[in-house]
Amino acid sequence: MALVYPAMVEMLKFQSDALFAVTSAFSLWQVLRYRKTRAEKNLWLASFFCGLAVLTRNDGLILYVAFLFIILFVIKNKEVGFWLKIVGSAVPFITLVAGYLLIYGLIVGSFDVGTKRRSWGAFRQGQYFIFGKDDACQKNQLHCAIERTQELFGTGEENNYSVFNAIRRNPEAYLERLRVSVSKIPKMLFRAYGGRTSFSLLFFSLFGVFELIRTKNNDVLIIFLSWMLYLPVYLLTFYRTGYFYLPYYIFYTLGLTGIFSILRLFQSEKSRIRISIFLIGLTIAGFIFELAAIYFTSFLLFIILWGGHWLQVNDAKKDQLTYRTTPILLLLIGGILLHGNFDPLSIPQNKEQPIPEEEAIMLLYNEFPKESQIIAGAPGAVASAHMQFLSIAGFDASTPEELYSMILSSGSEAIYVDSTLSGANRHMWILIEPGIGSFYEKLYSGDSGSIQVLKIVPQQ
Repeated sequence: MALVYPAMVEMLKFQSDALFAVTSAFSLWQVLRYRKTRAEKNLWLASFFCGLAVLTRNDGLILYVAFLFIILFVIKNKEVGFWLKIVGSAVPFITLVAGYLLIYGLIVGSFDVGTKRRSWGAFRQGQYFIFGKDDACQKNQLHCAIERTQELFGTGEENNYSVFNAIRRNPEAYLERLRVSVSKIPKMLFRAYGGRTSFSLLFFSLFGVFELIRTKNNDVLIIFLSWMLYLPVYLLTFYRTGYFYLPYYIFYTLGLTGIFSILRLFQSEKSRIRISIFLIGLTIAGFIFELAAIYFTSFLLFIILWGGHWLQVNDAKKDQLTYRTTPILLLLIGGILLHGNFDPLSIPQNKEQPIPEEEAIMLLYNEFPKESQIIAGAPGAVASAHMQFLSIAGFDASTPEELYSMILSSGSEAIYVDSTLSGANRHMWILIEPGIGSFYEKLYSGDSGSIQVLKIVPQQ
């Protein structure tokens, strides 16, 4: 799963995300061990790792509430009394978290770790990340968004840096913000696990859910769903794609469960026919509606399942290890093919329709001197325009102004924007986008803004 879906690599862009994901995963592992063994050691370890998760991100507090709900009400253990469960769930957690706060307070002289101010800062920034560029803004887009937040909800001082106070001040504005934020979640979720590959993960995960229900492991399903209860909290501030990486291990587990469920079902002739009809129908529908992620995934899965079945049936030695591993290896190959940087077959478009990438390349070629330095996420388009490529990944900045200063110092003429910059290097795109109109002049925009050419404005 890790070879096909990019979550673990992408999380490293934000270290707190990676730390939270790892510690929460270890805590869930111990919860599932406790469900199986009923050993108090596993309960204490689960509480300990949950405490570590709280120390990495504030979201861990919601995780701890979910942890208590699971231990007290989901996992039935008559051998251990209610209060013993409370002790095992609370002592390691409180010792770790309270111990840290005590040491922090003694060293700093204050027990305020800045949680309210950080949440308020995220709430202000969310205005930009949720609504995007404001065409009326005559300065830095992020600054305009912060000013707009203060107009709608008041300043931090007026709200005592409480997001809840701000929402109570203007609930109508927050509901509009909530509506837009929710509408963006599906796209972010699919982007998180990679365009085409996200559909396959969703497909396998749904089969995994059905398998848990079929095998009467409903408590495991409740545990998984409860463990992700911290995700809705981001509706108070804003969502970014990286938040959907945090419970990656749950999606992976459900996906693997779904894969084994499909392989088991495929041993039955009746189920083989049903699954085949379903996959063929998906392939045809995806091709007709030009949904590459659907038709390419379903077609690959159809070929892999029948290929694995044919190899199993024609295996003369009937070796059990080969019999079991062949479909898994084929699925891995299919996943890697699905993850590749190439486009599957599609219905040819009208040749007179302009191709945004070609238009952007021609603009670079005609607008700038040959061998000019162009910043991009990948070298292909820049090389096609006979320009010098400079990778956006080589910059290390934390603010739009700092990045603009670095870009000026690099001697670059323009920025070429495509998915390798706005998607694969999104942390840099977030710093570039607010500067469009001030630091950068938009010379070209095509394919709903996914392809752009930005001219670097010289410093005044």
